[in-house]
Amino acid sequence: MDTLSRKTDRAGYSVINRTVFFFVLLTLLIPAQEVKDYSSYQNNFAFDPVIMVDRNGVLSRGLFLDLEGDSLKLLLNSKIQKVAISSIKLLKIDSKQTNRDNMLSLGIAGAFACQLLLKKPDWQSDRFIQSDGLWAHMLVGALGAVAGGLVGIGIDMANSDKELEYDLENPKDVQKMRHDILRASEETSLNFHYEIAKVYARSDPAQRQGTGNYYSYDDITLNVFRSVRLTYDINEKIDAGVAIYSAAEPNLKYSYGSQNTYGNEEMSNRVYGYYATAFYNPFPDEPKKRIKVKAGAGAGFAAIDYTIARSKSVYDPVKYTTTVTSESASLNKTVFSGFLAVDLRAYPSSKVSIALTGDYIWIPEKTIPSNLPGESGKSFSNFSLGLSLGLHF
Repeated sequence: MDTLSRKTDRAGYSVINRTVFFFVLLTLLIPAQEVKDYSSYQNNFAFDPVIMVDRNGVLSRGLFLDLEGDSLKLLLNSKIQKVAISSIKLLKIDSKQTNRDNMLSLGIAGAFACQLLLKKPDWQSDRFIQSDGLWAHMLVGALGAVAGGLVGIGIDMANSDKELEYDLENPKDVQKMRHDILRASEETSLNFHYEIAKVYARSDPAQRQGTGNYYSYDDITLNVFRSVRLTYDINEKIDAGVAIYSAAEPNLKYSYGSQNTYGNEEMSNRVYGYYATAFYNPFPDEPKKRIKVKAGAGAGFAAIDYTIARSKSVYDPVKYTTTVTSESASLNKTVFSGFLAVDLRAYPSSKVSIALTGDYIWIPEKTIPSNLPGESGKSFSNFSLGLSLGLHF
């Protein structure tokens, strides 16, 4: 019995060893199937169904991949084939585009643009608005996003799920086909940026003053027109163009008084910078990356229009008369200026982006003398932190 059992065990081990050897041999002798990589086909028509009729009347069905020179790259019978355009009589593309770029672009643009509807005091500079707090911005932004998004989704729906037919024996249809395909796959190269930012001013009117008080300054530090930029992508690392910055700070009203004296002093200003600018992307290796960091600089000039106006009323209790005096001083000057900026930019789609933006505008000129606390003899340079909208064409 023991002998029979050992023979049975040896036979079992032999079968197992032969099976293992057989699978190892198969692994070595049979080459692995090549895995096809289709990730390079990024145009909006890629993998849409096509019907093709060649010059001999033969009909083929497949998937569209790309346009390469004078040929179409198609997936026919599970094989990638290049078919000369000149050999095709009729081509139909059943477009299944589902992109929502217009919905995103117009929605986000609406949220930004509607900030301009918030109250701006008549006496305040530039586009510094009187805000009732963060909730007011969120509510107005939400309404603008819904309105813009609805318009955008209507445009997107009108352009989706349609059949494109081309008679490729007609040169005009050949050109139209090329235009449709290239337009759907082209990369953006023109960039428009619009920034809303909190400006960190040189004076702090919220600080209590010993001799007087600033007037109506609460929550007026948000400039809804801090900057606009228009740039062109020179290469994957650098885009360059022009920028307009508002370097203005909130206008100030200061009042003071004693037993028989009452006075007012006001500062009003308009300061705009005009720059040639370039932005650099230090991480350009991933063009489809959804988050990017861009650092930029600009050089140009700033136009300063700065005025200090003061009035003083003195009451004479003996003569029962009031004497009012007033005077003003202005600075109107154009000086060399520059700026530095950093964007942390997120791309919800290829056509629109939102960025957290920090920028510093350098202007060497200083404010003229005044009695405004914290204002006299200070640099016109300032720093801001805000959000910017990017539209990419």
